Amino acid sequence: DRHKFYSAAFLGRPYGANTLKGDIENKEVLVLNLQEMDCFTYLDYVHSLLYADDYYDFISRLRQTRYKNGIVSFKNINHFFYDWAFNLKGVTNITSTVFSRSSIVILKNLNLKGDGLLFLPGISVRTVSISYLEPISFNEKSLTKLKSGDYIGIYSEKEGLDVSHVG
Repeated sequence: DRHKFYSAAFLGRPYGANTLKGDIENKEVLVLNLQEMDCFTYLDYVHSLLYADDYYDFISRLRQTRYKNGIVSFKNINHFFYDWAFNLKGVTNITSTVFSRSSIVILKNLNLKGDGLLFLPGISVRTVSISYLEPISFNEKSLTKLKSGDYIGIYSEKEGLDVSHVG
């Protein structure tokens, strides 16, 4: 019920790109902007609200959700869905176990574009194992394996990226 309540609370909010402040050259600050957001900040807010007891607890949880070890810095942002899921306690990637017969596993160099440039200067390139489903193998039967409160990432074929959208 909490998942449904908090995720629905943001329906209709306008999309906002680049709502976080900071980069490799400018100090990162913890941003709270519930008026507009992108898909990643949406996940940050919903996940943080799920377990928060009050406003101050929400802010603390937002810091832990958005940044590895809760350390507010550009290098510690969970820039990729892989990192977001890996660094959060209680979040488990179920793709390979629940969809064992149809999941595909691929190695990707996160942050490294096909032309050799970086998506995010100052963020190291890491080779990670990504599990995903091809759209053709995802159908109504597959949907029954998911439940309210599950997080999803839409796999990206672009070199250097893990997902193109999350929800």
